[in-house]
Amino acid sequence: MKIDHFAVLGAGASYGARAGGGEPAPPMGQQLAHYLLEWLRANDPANNPNRFGMPNPSDPSTPSAELWRNGLDSKLRDFLLSASATQEPRGFEVAAESLRQRDPDLIRPLNRLVTWSMLTGLQCAFTERADRYDHLFGLPRFQGNLALISLNYDLLAEEALMRAGRDVCWPGPRDKQGRTGLPVFKPHGSVNWLRLFSTPVSATLAVAEQIAASSPIATLSGPQQGLDTGQEYIPPGPRNNLIWELKRQSNADQAILALYAQGKPVFTNHDCIAAAFDACVDAVRQNMSAGATLIGVSIPPEKDDPRLDAILGALRGLTAVDYVAPSPDDRASAQAHGFHLGAKTLEELVSAG
Repeated sequence: MKIDHFAVLGAGASYGARAGGGEPAPPMGQQLAHYLLEWLRANDPANNPNRFGMPNPSDPSTPSAELWRNGLDSKLRDFLLSASATQEPRGFEVAAESLRQRDPDLIRPLNRLVTWSMLTGLQCAFTERADRYDHLFGLPRFQGNLALISLNYDLLAEEALMRAGRDVCWPGPRDKQGRTGLPVFKPHGSVNWLRLFSTPVSATLAVAEQIAASSPIATLSGPQQGLDTGQEYIPPGPRNNLIWELKRQSNADQAILALYAQGKPVFTNHDCIAAAFDACVDAVRQNMSAGATLIGVSIPPEKDDPRLDAILGALRGLTAVDYVAPSPDDRASAQAHGFHLGAKTLEELVSAG
C-alpha cells in the first residue's frame, strides 16, 4: 500500500476539532473521568427526559439503560470519583489499572460506558457533526495517499473523511465485509469494532454442524488471557446502525478497546488489536519516504504505552515528521524524537493552511 502521508491523531486532536464550539469538548487524559461522570449523571433514567427512547433500538438519541441496572451506575460513579480525585496527571490510568486486582468485573461495564459516551446521549461530546477535522482533511498535505493512525476510540476523524466522500477501512479487525478505502489504523481499538460470537443457524442439524465446524472457536489470547472470539463485526453505514446493534444486544456484544490504563491492556479479542498494531507499524516501515503529522499526541513515559512507543520509533525513520501540540513537555519530548515542532493546536494548523 502506497502512503504519502500519515496523520497521527491523539486525544488532543479530537479535543481541538471540537473545542470552543459551545458544546462539551472531547476529554483529554485526566479529564476523561470527569467527562464520564457527567455523562453518566446526565443520562440517568431517573431524571433523563429522553429515557423512554432507551429501550428502543431505533432511537439513536439515547443509550441503552444497561449501565443503570442492579446498582452498576453506583459502582461506576465510585470508580470515577476516585479516579478524578487525584492530582496525578495519569490518575485515571492508575485507577483503571487497580481494577485488574480490585474489581475486574467492572472492566467490561467501564468499556460499555466509554463506548456509549462517545456515541450518543445527553452531554455527549462526540455527536456526529461537522468540525475542524473537516477543514483539516481538506489541507493539501492530507490529500493523495493518506493514512490515519488514530490513538482514539472515537469515530470523529473517520466520519469527517466520509463526509468528504472518502471511503475508509480499518486494518486489523477480522471483519468479513471486504472494505476498501483510506486505511485507519487504531492500535487502541475503536467503538465500532464489535466482538462477534459465532451463532450458526440452519433448518437442519447437519448444515448447522458444518457451519459451526468452519467458524472460529472462542479461545483465550494475549497477556491478559482474555476471551477471543476470533472475529469482529463493524456495522456498515452511519453511526445509527452501530447504536442499533449495541442496543439490541446481539451476538456482536461489545466494542474492542484497550483499557485506558498503564500498558493499555486488552481483555477481549486481543488478537484484533495486535493485528491492527502490526499492520500500522508495517505500513510505516514500508513507506519510509512518506511524511507524517502528529496532532494532539501526548508522548507518554517509557513503557506506559508499548504500542505507541513502537509506532513513534517507526515514525522517526520517515522523511519529515511535524508535531502539533501545545504542552511544552510534549514538545520537548517530540524534539528529542527528532520531530519538527509545528503549530501548537489543530485550530492553528488549519488556519495556517
